[in-house]
Amino acid sequence: MNTRTKGILAAILSAFLFGSTAIMGRISYNGGSNGITLTFLRNLFALPVLLFITRSKGVSLRLTREEFFSVVLVGAFGPSLTTLLLYSSYEFIPVGIATILHYMAPVTVAIVSVLFFKEHLSSFKIISLVLGVTGIALFFEAGTLKVQGIILALLSSCTYAVYMLGVEHTSLRTFYYFKLSFWFCLVSMIISGIFGGLRGDIHLHLTFTAWVFTFLVSMLVSVVAITLFQTAIPLIGSSTTAIISTIEPITGLVMGWIILSEEISIVKLIGSFLVLSGVCITALASRKTAVKVIVAE
Repeated sequence: MNTRTKGILAAILSAFLFGSTAIMGRISYNGGSNGITLTFLRNLFALPVLLFITRSKGVSLRLTREEFFSVVLVGAFGPSLTTLLLYSSYEFIPVGIATILHYMAPVTVAIVSVLFFKEHLSSFKIISLVLGVTGIALFFEAGTLKVQGIILALLSSCTYAVYMLGVEHTSLRTFYYFKLSFWFCLVSMIISGIFGGLRGDIHLHLTFTAWVFTFLVSMLVSVVAITLFQTAIPLIGSSTTAIISTIEPITGLVMGWIILSEEISIVKLIGSFLVLSGVCITALASRKTAVKVIVAE
């Protein structure tokens, strides 16, 4: 098997795992969990594994003062809020639709880069924006989706853009991945723990099935899927990897239909196609943005 084939397979498997774990997370809700509980436990379970990996690689977890503030700031407004918002959206709208709306992140990054980092607004980015907004409008027109779920999923796209841009424009961009993931998981666990504790939304009286699926989500997302994604990038390039990653929301949509019996109407399919088309155009037009397209819920 040549290196390009290995890279393609790694990207496909990564995208499939990201999409399927969204279904696993939603199934855990039937056993007493919710968005905040899943966020807290996913990060809690991942911490000892990430600690073991960084230690075995001889990587120090120490942070300078600048790095500490960057980790806390980006971690709080990026991965922490992203996971809370995305997982909470599953309680209102189908997982497949939520994942597709969340996947607007590359388009969101392009918009933010233009507004705040003075990047050029190319015709490709304009087309991506029009396609994405049109697709979202169709979801609202579908009528069967709860508005709060759509808003939560879209907000998760915005906070994920904060995460990607925060890593790109701070000292965090030079971090060893598992070290960065460890600190982000720690920040997310603390924030979701405090938030959920104050609201009384952390439920630990889960069924055995819910515990199993929560653990699987933690390991498959925080350790396996992102490692495969990082492996694919140097083998096949960032743009190709980003395009293949659109399998993730498609996987969520299809598996949600098969396993959770989520409805897929013609309007929703057209909306999904438009959003994903905008994402693909963004990834093709901007290699710099595509490198940062990493989906860790």
